[in-house]
Amino acid sequence: MTIRNKTAIVGIGQTEFSKDSVRSTLHMALEAILEALEDAGLKPSDIDGVVKMAANDDVFEIDLLRSLSLRNLRFFAEIPHGGGAACGTIACAAAAITSGMADVVVTFRSLNERSERRFGLSSMGGGLGGWMQYYLPHGLVTPAQWVAIFAQRYLYEYGYSTEEFGRVAVLCRKHAATNPHAMMYGRPITLDEHQASRWISERPNGVGGLRIRQARKGAGAPARGAAGTRRRDADEHARRAPRRRIPARLWPYRGGCEAASGNGGEPGAPSG
Repeated sequence: MTIRNKTAIVGIGQTEFSKDSVRSTLHMALEAILEALEDAGLKPSDIDGVVKMAANDDVFEIDLLRSLSLRNLRFFAEIPHGGGAACGTIACAAAAITSGMADVVVTFRSLNERSERRFGLSSMGGGLGGWMQYYLPHGLVTPAQWVAIFAQRYLYEYGYSTEEFGRVAVLCRKHAATNPHAMMYGRPITLDEHQASRWISERPNGVGGLRIRQARKGAGAPARGAAGTRRRDADEHARRAPRRRIPARLWPYRGGCEAASGNGGEPGAPSG
């Protein structure tokens, strides 16, 4: 059995990226979900499944149930790890729908990374187990710090300079700068600007390390959500949904708080 082409994303919603959202992670999650439902032509009462990312330890399913008046929440799940787990929430939702455990599933992530809790400060104590015992005592708290170690080894093994990494950073920023919700909207960077940016950490020989323009900006309020449904129901949702056109180039770079529901496998008209 395969879940391929059995479900579809039919609506997307999101909040802005900011350093101070002035609202709770629950509030932002609700904003994204409601926008996604509007984009899909759905109502909160249509939701019977929720999948969240583990970053949302402070937003519980019961919060969504009460806030959205969900009357039939039949399925809920949580996907671990950080930003790379976003695709896992969609896969989990698709599996739930295909198996018949739910008909309309919302996925979301909502995080006040800067204004509510500073990502990069560790308050752990009393002993550590597992892989974290090799990281935290040396100040390696965030994914950017972990990846910097991998990057240094890569430069050592293959003899590259930070200019190669800079080309990746410039390309990522070029695409991200097209997102109207991004903090750096309309502000791409050049390779020269990357190479001239200050070091966050530098190896003694100057070969490796991490420059400030290689690290992710410290945005405090990113939140994303998505709602999916059966492929055969997607056309009906698409007919009911308001049509809001945005340039196709913006589609891959949606940020902030995002929510989506299936549209028969076509790109559709994401919320704008």
